Amino acid sequence: MADKHTDYMKMNAWSSSDEMLLEDLSFNFNLLDEEMKSRGINVKWFGAVGDGKTDDTAAFQAAMAKCDKRYKLFVPAGNYRIRQTIENNSRGIYGIAPYVDSGQMGTRIIWDPLDTTTDLLPCIRIANAGVKAVFEDFGVYGVSQYNSRQLINWVNKELFEQSLYDMFAVGSAAFEVAGSATPIFRNIATSGVKVGQLLNSNNGHVSSYECSWNGLIGVYCRINTGDYFYQGGSITG
Repeated sequence: MADKHTDYMKMNAWSSSDEMLLEDLSFNFNLLDEEMKSRGINVKWFGAVGDGKTDDTAAFQAAMAKCDKRYKLFVPAGNYRIRQTIENNSRGIYGIAPYVDSGQMGTRIIWDPLDTTTDLLPCIRIANAGVKAVFEDFGVYGVSQYNSRQLINWVNKELFEQSLYDMFAVGSAAFEVAGSATPIFRNIATSGVKVGQLLNSNNGHVSSYECSWNGLIGVYCRINTGDYFYQGGSITG
């Protein structure tokens, strides 16, 4: 009769099939990792709805945490309402297109901040996780009508004559580049915000290709080394 120790060893013994299973799991995990590096983390995996009404902030924050500075974030076509700043923790964000037309729905982030008192509060802040990260094919659209046609609503005439920044009313930004970030933007659109792109870093190395930076101020160089590159697209405001 086998003693308890022998029975325990039999119950817990490894077999060749166990090793094969572990190898298979490791192989599958490696494939999944490569797939996520290629295609990114889908924000809808975390409950994002994209109907323009639902607050999708928590889903974006959870997806960003999962990106862990290793993966890109994929945002499918839809209208995603965001109410708090999204701190970038990804290798970049990409969508389908920065517009909605009769033929195709694009990827639109609707920036509707709860905090309306903090000036230049960004929808997306790109800081330390944004080294050579790529942001492409989506738009950030504010809910306020900040544009040059509505200047009388957003500019203090007396301060304007003194050429002071304080002449502008408090408003939000679509993107802020800060910290050590060196992002690359491609086919990005902004509108309905005070500032489309806020450059707020001494690091520089910011590139923009075929983007439409629009707002009361299209691009605001608050802090920058002067090392930035823009090709194609437009800056309006």
